[in-house]
Amino acid sequence: MRKNMLINLIPNKDKINLYSLYLNLFKINKENAMLFPSMRLTAIFTSLMASQWWGWHVVGISKEALKEYKINNFKHPKGKLQRGHLKMRINTTNAFFNLDKPMVIKKFFETYLLNDKTVIMTKEENAFNKIPKDYIKIKNGDAGLFQNAPIGWVHKSLETEYLKSLNG
Repeated sequence: MRKNMLINLIPNKDKINLYSLYLNLFKINKENAMLFPSMRLTAIFTSLMASQWWGWHVVGISKEALKEYKINNFKHPKGKLQRGHLKMRINTTNAFFNLDKPMVIKKFFETYLLNDKTVIMTKEENAFNKIPKDYIKIKNGDAGLFQNAPIGWVHKSLETEYLKSLNG
């Protein structure tokens, strides 16, 4: 598994607390799998992890999404763009919970960060869970760009300037 520098930016206290919640959810799910069918377990796990600033880590943008930004003078075009995961969230959840025993903390974060990468794309592109193969990669190893927000992502001058640089 490739080393992820983002793992070092997450405070240890946060890692311990999130991992503890995972362990409890894992135990409850093992004791009573009917309590959390797969879709519900995915929603709970997504909610738990997506509340972090580093969640839904943006690593790319589709060409169509970049066009939308250009049309809007590189400001965020409200209601037109979404983030799509490179790996489906239900598959990520299965990787964590379809085990005989829970992952150890280091593997937990390495696996999560590897599976949580997203691409900014249009709503239409995201509707069918298909990431455009020709998306533009974004150098964002520390998740400093397009940081997670309660709804969507942060778009300030740093993001605007970065998008302009992609446009050439």
